[in-house]
Amino acid sequence: YFLPAATWNPVSRFDLTRSVVERGTFSIDAYVDNTGDRARRGDHWYSDKAPLASLLALPAYQAYHWMERTRGKAPSYQVVGAPNQPPQRLTINRSFQRALYVCSLSTAGLAGGGLGLALFALLRRRMSPAAALIGSSATVLTTPLFPYATSFYGHAVAAAFLTAGILLLDRGA
Repeated sequence: YFLPAATWNPVSRFDLTRSVVERGTFSIDAYVDNTGDRARRGDHWYSDKAPLASLLALPAYQAYHWMERTRGKAPSYQVVGAPNQPPQRLTINRSFQRALYVCSLSTAGLAGGGLGLALFALLRRRMSPAAALIGSSATVLTTPLFPYATSFYGHAVAAAFLTAGILLLDRGA
């Protein structure tokens, strides 16, 4: 159980997820003041992150959003900083923190677990089950993969898809 920090990277991804669910748009104009990880195109702001993690979080966040709306709650935040500048500090409410956690768990967390299983299956083709378990566990738990799997980053998601692709292509020679 890890609560992801509301830093620019995960917040930028969450802004995209939130914009699609709540506003039906890829533009993060409504939330642009809470992150420095953003890109302006024409008259609109967008997340400057690869969109896969944000899009994978849509079903989980949609369910969370419906639940919170029935309780009369919504993610909100306060920004400390200069106007028209990226925030220096972001203070979030409990609903925002939980929403970020739901998005993190449903994307990076699941991807990190799936990566461990795929890596075990890949290693198992070449070594004993005990050695494959040690190798896959050590990779997931002692590399930067573990911290990236606890926050709404794209690293664990990309690694999981890459490892799954290798597993599917591997002939187990």
